[in-house]
Amino acid sequence: MGVAWATMAQALDGRMLAVTLPLVRGHLAATSDEGDWVAIAYLMANIAVLPLSPWLSAWLGRRRYYLLSLAGFAAAAFFCAFSTSIVELVWWRAVQGAFGAGLIAVSQAILRQALPEQKLGLSQVIFAGTFVGAPLALGPLIGGFLVDNDDSWRWTFLIVGMLALVSAFLCSRSLPEQETASRRELDWIGASLLAGALVPLQFVLYEGERYSWWSEPRIGLLVALSVAATAGFLAWELRTPNPLIDRSLFAVPVVAAGVLLIVPVATVLSAVVAIVLQFAEQSLHFTATLAGELTAVRALVFVPLVFLLGITMDRRPMPVRLLLFVGLGLLALSNVMQSFATTTAASFGTVIVSFAVGGIAIAPAVVPLLWSVLRAVPRSQTLGITTMLGLGLQLGGEATPAIVQSVLAHRFAFHYQVLRSSATPSRLAFAHLPAHLHTVQILVRLITEQSYTLAFADVTLVVATIAMLSAILVPFFRPYAPELKRS
Repeated sequence: MGVAWATMAQALDGRMLAVTLPLVRGHLAATSDEGDWVAIAYLMANIAVLPLSPWLSAWLGRRRYYLLSLAGFAAAAFFCAFSTSIVELVWWRAVQGAFGAGLIAVSQAILRQALPEQKLGLSQVIFAGTFVGAPLALGPLIGGFLVDNDDSWRWTFLIVGMLALVSAFLCSRSLPEQETASRRELDWIGASLLAGALVPLQFVLYEGERYSWWSEPRIGLLVALSVAATAGFLAWELRTPNPLIDRSLFAVPVVAAGVLLIVPVATVLSAVVAIVLQFAEQSLHFTATLAGELTAVRALVFVPLVFLLGITMDRRPMPVRLLLFVGLGLLALSNVMQSFATTTAASFGTVIVSFAVGGIAIAPAVVPLLWSVLRAVPRSQTLGITTMLGLGLQLGGEATPAIVQSVLAHRFAFHYQVLRSSATPSRLAFAHLPAHLHTVQILVRLITEQSYTLAFADVTLVVATIAMLSAILVPFFRPYAPELKRS
């Protein structure tokens, strides 16, 4: 329970902030650029520290490192809640992100190692439910409630801070210390190169569309820095005798495929929620709370299925590849259904059907993936592989704004141009519409609304395509080899 609360606190933070960020900007009189740094600072610090989790856990001891991460995360969240300026808030968000990195990979590793091997599926169900499922379902709902009721944005941080405190109390009483791990020297060069690759990427993914991508020199410079650091990191890791990332993990095809597949899966799961919420609020004029209720209803679908599948996989052999194909297929199908339901006449009832299908897809798309990857590595190497899975989940989720907003802007411009070119004076006359100013204003508004609606439908098809293309990695999930189980 303690680890579950910690995992949910870390993941819930960003989901709520995505909804309440306008409240933060307004109260602290921050510009749009300054407000965005509230999210970007957290992401940068989080992604920089996450790869260091195995080394920090060995250096400090798993129990001490985990409790320190919880205490630091909770304290930083409370400092965020009582910040009086945007600069102060951004600073504490960076601190919160650095401590929050220790709650991702270590939580998943603790769950795997705390339960016997026969309950591996159950351990990953708990992680998937608290890191992926619950935050996607509850974050928009809680954030929407705060926005619609004009409650203070400070509750965004107070809630996650209190969750972290509860987790710290439970873990301090029951979390055992792991056996002493070998304290090898940290690969400082590899860690620096990886940070140089990932940290600039966070800004690019979050702000790229806002700055028109390549038309902004700063974006091009950061992309070049990220690419150069990535190349340097790969070259260094392949030749150094003490690599930051254990190369032997990727000698197993299912591990390499799983780490790669988790990225598009996380992207699709996050994108579905982002698209539907934005469409519901912008085009259907839902309140933020009503839009959040869409995600809460979805949770009623996927929660029992996730637990049922995880427990079943622990009890009898399951066709993992078939389950993954079904999960990715349902994710693609739900987005295709959403594209047909995306009209100006859509309602809560029409949107929720495709959303429910996407909720069903979470169980076969996530649980078999995590189960297969962890089943293929020794228990002693759990933290190394959960760190890579955590990086994949983070990168996949952070790619969502870049994909959704870029495709939305491009397709809106396309549809707007097509519809506007059709609104000629002769067509207006044929439709018995007087071509005076008031009519033109109404027509422009209708064309804008329709263009956005068509653009949202196009985005869902792009997300469906990502789900379908990611299925090319599924054949690498070969049946589990018993000899890999030894620890």
